Amino acid sequence: AVLAGLGDGLVIPKMLELGTEFSSNALPRMVFTFAPLEVSVALTTFGILRGLSDVRDAAPASVVATVAANVLNLVLTIAVGSAIGVTSGWLLARRTLIVVRGRQLFTGTALEAFVLMLAVALAAFCMGMNSHDQIPFIPIGFAPGSAFSSELMVIVTGAAFAATVEMNVLHGIEQVLGGVWVVGQLVLFSMLGSKTLFAPFTQLPSVLPLMLAGLACRAIGTLASVAATLSARTCQPGCAECVRANRRAFYADAAFCFV
Repeated sequence: AVLAGLGDGLVIPKMLELGTEFSSNALPRMVFTFAPLEVSVALTTFGILRGLSDVRDAAPASVVATVAANVLNLVLTIAVGSAIGVTSGWLLARRTLIVVRGRQLFTGTALEAFVLMLAVALAAFCMGMNSHDQIPFIPIGFAPGSAFSSELMVIVTGAAFAATVEMNVLHGIEQVLGGVWVVGQLVLFSMLGSKTLFAPFTQLPSVLPLMLAGLACRAIGTLASVAATLSARTCQPGCAECVRANRRAFYADAAFCFV
């Protein structure tokens, strides 16, 4: 929670609003890109490292088997997730061609595409989940754990889908998602507020050093990422004026991304 900001769903709508209001300012667009990228890296890293942890009530595996299982997990997740995303993008663009008894099965609307892609994403996520007995739905076999990483599977599926599907279909799904999120955030905020407990705050003195260390690492990572993209965030390749502007706003941009 402190190494990466996981609330990109809260940040992106606000950045869209600020980008529309201040169209000449490049900061909302940068944060719009920074927030989901940070979450993707954090969740991917979490999914990879989770495979190295001990599985409860599972027979211990050798170090070689554990490392091999994690490598295979990563390869399978990327390969299968890419295949699902590409296939979904190809089929979604051609779904209106499906006719059953002389009737078109799909209407071709953006809402329909959103629901279909949501179902695909949920199915891809479940491929890496465990049952109630903590048994993977698709075990890797020679070591404890699942053959797929749920978080990375969804990320890869979405990326492959976005790279395959037609741009007008993708923008339609994004618009529907933006409208759904308006209602979703109201439900989410009310649930978060109703389930707030103060008992965990008694453990704050013991976890505060860990939180400060995590925030310090995140601050260093934010500064490094903003510095590494100074010459890339330009109106056109090699624009010296944009690079000078990025350097002047370096600390402000890094602070905004960090917060």
